[in-house]
Amino acid sequence: MKCAFIDLGKHFGGAENYLLVLIERWVAAGNEAVVLTKKKSKLEQAIMDSQIRAEIHGVDFSYSDVKRTRKLLLREKIDVIDVNGINSGLFAVLMNLPIRRVTTVHSNADVDRADKPRLVRKAFVALENYCLHRSKKVIVVSKAIERLLLERGIENNKIYLIPNGVKEIYYAEKSLRSNETEPLQVCYVGRLEKVKGCEYLISALKRLKNVDYICDIYGDGSLLEKLKELAAGDDKIHFMGFSSEVRKVLPQYDVLVLPSLYEAFPLTIPEAMNAKVLLVCSNVGGIPYIIENQVNGYLFDMGNVEQLGTILERIAKNPKEQIQIIEQAYDDFKHSYTEEVMIKKTFGVLEEN
Repeated sequence: MKCAFIDLGKHFGGAENYLLVLIERWVAAGNEAVVLTKKKSKLEQAIMDSQIRAEIHGVDFSYSDVKRTRKLLLREKIDVIDVNGINSGLFAVLMNLPIRRVTTVHSNADVDRADKPRLVRKAFVALENYCLHRSKKVIVVSKAIERLLLERGIENNKIYLIPNGVKEIYYAEKSLRSNETEPLQVCYVGRLEKVKGCEYLISALKRLKNVDYICDIYGDGSLLEKLKELAAGDDKIHFMGFSSEVRKVLPQYDVLVLPSLYEAFPLTIPEAMNAKVLLVCSNVGGIPYIIENQVNGYLFDMGNVEQLGTILERIAKNPKEQIQIIEQAYDDFKHSYTEEVMIKKTFGVLEEN
C-alpha cells in the first residue's frame, strides 16, 4: 500500500515523534510512504537522519502548493492519506482528492492554543470539526479526546481509540534512589509553550525548602527566554535545549514532571514508564486515564504550584516508598503502551477500506 502522511506543524513535538515511528514501521512492513511536511522542518530532517525510505515533499500553505500536491498524489496513486494536525487537515480538504483520509487527533484544539484570543481558539475548533467530518476515519490517542469529539458531534462509528505507545528500550538495570540525602534528579521534556505549563514546575522548585535537587529542562519554544528569566538565580535549573536523544538519558533522572494545562496522551508518559522514572503530572485531559495517583505516579491540580511542591518534597524525603509506584508504572507500560500494540491497531485502521 502507498500512504501519504501529512504534518504541517511548526514544531517537533509528540505528534511528530509519533509520526516518525509510524512512517518508519509502515515502510519496514513493505509499504510505500510519501511525506508532506513544511519545508526544512525538523520532521523532514528527522526522517532523513533516520534514513527512512520515504519520498519527502516540503510544502508551503499556498494555493499553488495545494494544486501541485494534488497532482503529485494522484500521479503517485496514493491508497490512503494520514493527516496529523489542523493545518494538515485543511490542506487535505483543499486538495479535494478522491482518496480515503484518516485523521489522528493528538490534542485538544482549544486548550492547545491557550495563549491565543478566545475567538481564534473557537475558529480552530470549528476548522478542526469541519475537517474531521470530511475524514473517513478518526484516530484519537486518549479517552479524553474521544469524549471531546463525541460532544462536538463527530460520529461515533468513525472514531478509533488507539493510545500512544513507544518502542521498548532495554536499559541496564536502574539503581533506584533510596537515600533521601541524594539530590533529587528532576526533568521536564516538551515544548516551551504556554499549554505545557513549564513555569509551574520552575515556580514549585524555587519554593522548595531543605530539598536538594537538580532540574534539567529539555525542549524549545516561544517561552524560552521568559522561562529563563523566571529561573534566574537558581543554578540548579538547567535549560538543555531540544534533543532527539532524550530517551537515552532518561534513566539518570528520578522524576519527570508534566505540568501541562492539557494533554491527550503525551509520549513522555510511556517513555518515562519504560525508563523507570517516576511521573508527576497535572490532572488534566487524558492523563488521569493513564496515571492513578500514588499507584503508578502522582497527580496534582493544574497550576497548583504549592501542591506540586508538596509532592516533590514527599518524593525527595521518602525515596523507598516510590519504588513500588515506579515498578507498577513499568508493568503498565509493558502491558498497554508499547509501540507494537499501537502500530498493529493503527495499521489496521489505515489498511481497512
